[in-house]
Amino acid sequence: MLTQAASALARRTLARSPSTVAAVLRPSATRRISSSTFSSAQTSSHTQQRPRIHLQQQRDINLALLQHLRTSQNRSYSTAPNQHQVASTFGNSFVQFILIISKVARITVYTALALFAVGAALFEGTHQYVERVVMPRATKAVSLERVQAEVGKLLEKHVSEEELACFLSWVEEAQDESWCPPSLKSGGTDPRLGIRGRHALRSAFIAAEWGSGLDPSFFFAKQSFFGRPTRNQESSSALQKAAATLEQGLMYAESYLIAALYEAERKGLRLPEPAVQRAQLLSAANSTSSQNTAGQGASILIPEIDPTVLTLEMRLASVRERQGRPRGQQSAIESYERIFDALSSSAPPAEAALQVTSSTTPTPARLVRLATKIGTLHHTLGHRDEAESWLLRAVELASEHGVSTAGTQSVPSEDVGSQSEQSSSSSWAFWKRKPADSTPSAKGESVTNPTATDSDLALHPSSPGLTRALISALIGLSAWYAIPPTPGTKTDGSNSAAATGTSWLASLEEATRIQSSALHLARLEQARLSLSTGSQQQREVGKAERLHEAWVEMNDGTLCMHLAETLFGLQAQPRHRRAHLPPTPKPPTHASPEKKYDNRYVLSLSWLHQASLQTRQVLDELSTPLTELETKVQTQLRAKRDAKVGQDARAGYAAVEQALPMGYKLRPEWCGPAAAPPKSKKQQAGGETEVESLDPALAVPAFRLMRDASRMQTEIHRMLEALERKGRS
Repeated sequence: MLTQAASALARRTLARSPSTVAAVLRPSATRRISSSTFSSAQTSSHTQQRPRIHLQQQRDINLALLQHLRTSQNRSYSTAPNQHQVASTFGNSFVQFILIISKVARITVYTALALFAVGAALFEGTHQYVERVVMPRATKAVSLERVQAEVGKLLEKHVSEEELACFLSWVEEAQDESWCPPSLKSGGTDPRLGIRGRHALRSAFIAAEWGSGLDPSFFFAKQSFFGRPTRNQESSSALQKAAATLEQGLMYAESYLIAALYEAERKGLRLPEPAVQRAQLLSAANSTSSQNTAGQGASILIPEIDPTVLTLEMRLASVRERQGRPRGQQSAIESYERIFDALSSSAPPAEAALQVTSSTTPTPARLVRLATKIGTLHHTLGHRDEAESWLLRAVELASEHGVSTAGTQSVPSEDVGSQSEQSSSSSWAFWKRKPADSTPSAKGESVTNPTATDSDLALHPSSPGLTRALISALIGLSAWYAIPPTPGTKTDGSNSAAATGTSWLASLEEATRIQSSALHLARLEQARLSLSTGSQQQREVGKAERLHEAWVEMNDGTLCMHLAETLFGLQAQPRHRRAHLPPTPKPPTHASPEKKYDNRYVLSLSWLHQASLQTRQVLDELSTPLTELETKVQTQLRAKRDAKVGQDARAGYAAVEQALPMGYKLRPEWCGPAAAPPKSKKQQAGGETEVESLDPALAVPAFRLMRDASRMQTEIHRMLEALERKGRS
């Protein structure tokens, strides 16, 4: 049926369109022509299959005609695509585009979330490590609980009061450098600061101690992350110049500490106003006297200093001081003055020979150290009048509280020096110094050197911390007189010619008097310590007392070196003007008979040799020489440091602060718990006793003392070579 219908349809189509017939029959003709090329061998088989081939050809023709007819009918009846077809065509492409975009967005978001989660975990993990491990380890030396336990152990060992006083004085100095208050048992940050304040304090610790951390500009823009503008609103170019000369970590630490203090202020934690403190102290004193007369007790609340805020202020001032730039030092002076006013206006501590103090206790030694630091910073900035007033104030505070180095007698402020020709214009000029004796002593007369047999030396313990603070104040005051004012120095117009002529020589004379007084005090302290040790032959001298003795000996050498420098500047002065000097030390035997020097340099050379001898004794007490490998490594470190300093000399302060002492290392007995070397198997087999690790409050001062002695020894050798070469020429 289908074949017949197709044949009929084909005949009708052929009748209508001859061209269609020609197009359809053209392939069959081609096949017919190609079939005529068959060989004769295939003719018989082809004849047999001819009907079948004919039917196949007919079927192909019919199918081709049907397909052609179907196509032609569709064209004749097709219309324009409808709206649904257009929407489906373009909609599918848009959906594919949206799907691709969503996949890319999901991948990007998930990657960003993963990176943020990893970064946040690392950030918070670092902060928790600092909170729970590093800060407690760094502040272990000042914890009141640990200090009280250590004092109990010392009392069980029946140590001398001198050893206990020395230990407490070193702990008090360590409290001034702590990152957390001693009363905080955890040893980390104060929970009262809140989340942002605690993170800011930990970031400041990381930046200051590790020299790294996130840039505060990551949090601080025009409005800081912590809720207020930063104080370092400097241009980007200025910041780039500062970054090339200053340690970036100290700048980061300053910004973070400012943010932590702001958070403390938001929580109501701040230093009390000095005027309010003084008024309440005066009111308490008046009320106490009146109620004691009436037989009643006084109950007036005196505001106390918050230890956390005081610690933050101390750390901020220290970081600004370590930066070494004028703007930072000026800010450090403001911070130190605020701390000094708060401490000096608070209630004084109870009178006791030995007591464990906190960081907020206004002890005389702490006040003297603060006043000396403020005066030294003023001197560094060229503010001579302010420097003199603060240094004199430090000496007066020490003399008021009595540094007992000779019986019950204190070192009077009148013995420090005489009134120079130019009067002081400072606000603390009420401290009057007695004029020098107008009758000069005979030639060759000298002051007797104190010995252990002096009858006025006391066996009871003095205040070692106050003694060290007074010696430091006298060294700073003598440097103020010995260093001439530079151009542009802030002084009164009446003293403009202080650096020339007679005024300058008088200033040098005043420096020698102060240096002689400080040297006399240091040697009195050494004699007292030796007398105390000699009177009790059975007792063992503790490490705190030995460290105090090494400190005094080290500063004895420093004063000898300063005295040699000042005498070199006064080499043209007559001999009788130097009657106040201590007896001149004898030069070493290897230098006196063979070598002849100019008489103008003999005195300076003798004092330099004495300074070298003192520093050598300190190094022998605290250090041991390095091995060849350690020396090689330290030489490489020094070369890198010198190269860095050479790029910009302003970076020298930070480089010197972190420099290692060249050629020496601490003895194992002076190393802290973290740096104490472990006991080797050979020592265990040989039965050698393990060296007891040093208390953290003593390890840091021991290292600094060895470092300063090493540097001073190098400087003294350089000065000796220059003077010997100049004296022989």
